[in-house]
Amino acid sequence: MVPRPISILHVIGWIAERYGGPPRNVRDVAAALAERGHRVIVLTTDRDGPRRLPESERRRLSPAPHWEVVPVPTRGPALSPSFVRRAWQLAGEVDVVHLHGIYSPPAAIAGAAALRRGVPFVQQLHGAATSYHWLQKRWKKAPWELLVQRPLIARAAAAIAMTEMEAEQGASVFPGARMRIVPPPVVDDAAHSEPCDGRRGRPPTVGFLGRLSEKKGVPILLAAFARIIADFPEARLVVAGPDDEGIGLRMRGEIERLGLSERVSFPGMVIGREKAELVDQFDVFALPSADESFGIAVVEAMKAELPVAITEHVAIAGEVSAAGAGVVVPRTAEGFLGAP
Repeated sequence: MVPRPISILHVIGWIAERYGGPPRNVRDVAAALAERGHRVIVLTTDRDGPRRLPESERRRLSPAPHWEVVPVPTRGPALSPSFVRRAWQLAGEVDVVHLHGIYSPPAAIAGAAALRRGVPFVQQLHGAATSYHWLQKRWKKAPWELLVQRPLIARAAAAIAMTEMEAEQGASVFPGARMRIVPPPVVDDAAHSEPCDGRRGRPPTVGFLGRLSEKKGVPILLAAFARIIADFPEARLVVAGPDDEGIGLRMRGEIERLGLSERVSFPGMVIGREKAELVDQFDVFALPSADESFGIAVVEAMKAELPVAITEHVAIAGEVSAAGAGVVVPRTAEGFLGAP
């Protein structure tokens, strides 16, 4: 018996590509649900780094006939009254609401609307309850947890974690939550055709894909790379991803000092076919992260037949090690330098 189509409202603070895993998860899940005939609405804001989400990008992000992205304009960090109105309106038009994020005013507003309207809702943690993130800015998060988040998540039909590690940490922060583990889908941005061909005849290349945020540890990767260049003078390091925190910009001085300007590149954010072609040039994928609630880029690298070097702070590190798909090393330059 085929289940009847339902209407689902996803709510996330931002949907633009530059914000990494959570928006990617929303887009992939929304696409899969729409393909199965369900009606999917994504309520979000128009934030896209220093700019506003262009109309062309909004259309690209919702190509399916049953899938609509609703980016509400905002000014600065504050939500507009129009977001509150849209959340109230859309919560009354759907069968279920899926909230994304826990320290999120958009999710809290939509959750309150769902409660008032009697619409069931689930809330996805997206790594925000891991020990790394939980300890950040406790002066701000502690009152939010007490006054907003704990009462809200206790009334959710489910609290969604992507891995067992995230579920355990989430349950310790929110003991009243009904934890469920739902791994994210892994969808190819563009099909890999003969993925190893791009590596033939090229210099050995270490690759990184992701936002250049503090927790990702790209400077650790640079320090390790600088120490292998004497043995592998043709080697290259490619660091791909948006640099909203200016980490790549700050690293350029060190790269020049080390004489590696011709060996290290920052192509910026890559998506779709461009990302697939870039990954085909890598020989190994490295992620010296301090915290990953899943590690979608790691899975994408393994799908492209790349060995991976990651830290124990990547939630799927145990699975990677057990499968022999890569190595788990200490989060230091020495650790990555010693990766076999």
